[in-house]
Amino acid sequence: MKSFDGEVLASEILSELSRFLPLYQAREFVSYLLGVDYKDLHNHLSRKIELRGYKKFIVRKVFEGYPVSYVTKSREFFGYEFYVDERVLIPRHETEILVEEALKIDIKKPKVLDICTGSGVILATYLLKKGDATGLGVDISLPALEVAMINLRKYNLLDRACLVCLDAVSDLDSVKISEFDIILCNPPYISKSEKLSNSVLYEPHNALFAEDDGYYFYKKLLRILYKSCKEDTIIFFEIGDGMSEELKKIFSGKEISFIEDYAGKKRVLRWINSK
Repeated sequence: MKSFDGEVLASEILSELSRFLPLYQAREFVSYLLGVDYKDLHNHLSRKIELRGYKKFIVRKVFEGYPVSYVTKSREFFGYEFYVDERVLIPRHETEILVEEALKIDIKKPKVLDICTGSGVILATYLLKKGDATGLGVDISLPALEVAMINLRKYNLLDRACLVCLDAVSDLDSVKISEFDIILCNPPYISKSEKLSNSVLYEPHNALFAEDDGYYFYKKLLRILYKSCKEDTIIFFEIGDGMSEELKKIFSGKEISFIEDYAGKKRVLRWINSK
């Protein structure tokens, strides 16, 4: 890593960051340092940034792997800007597939349940795109739900959405699951033995890791939802790369299919519940 100090060209910082960050994240961070709109960054790359005090500290942190979104307190998802901080998992663009697939379901005034809602971006995006929908987001983490509330309030969705703090494995039956037409879930699915990059490890571990090699929530929620959902409820799970074959066994006998992400990896499990 190049050592930066004093006045440094914005283009230099962008070039160095682009060696280990996706370009959009590097651009997002340099825009933040300059205090300019992301879309207008190209007009400011010849400017110098004074790396002293806080700016020098935060540049060093990002080079060490600290997530850009936790610095900017912002993450773009499905074309919307959402608030994020250390209380929640940073939304991934692959997760947009989950929302895209749910939006294809043609139901009038759908009721949607978002399990493990975290920052609330899945629920908020669905409601923004489906103006007649209502929804409920549940999560075990009260701090995460505080972030979700910020995002729902930002887009004036509190008249169509509620949030509840509960354990999806032990307390989900406390909500009337049979009322929902569509269920969305991006559960923790990373095996505790899997090695991850330093930047990911800054994120809440309870939103990342799951027991049983990452399959814990799928197995538990399969039993709960099969019993409690109404007939033909459509459930969408985000899944990790390489999990589809084992999930076929776990959901054996159920009406499921897999949807690929932009990279051609099976990213979403679609399950139509039938008794």
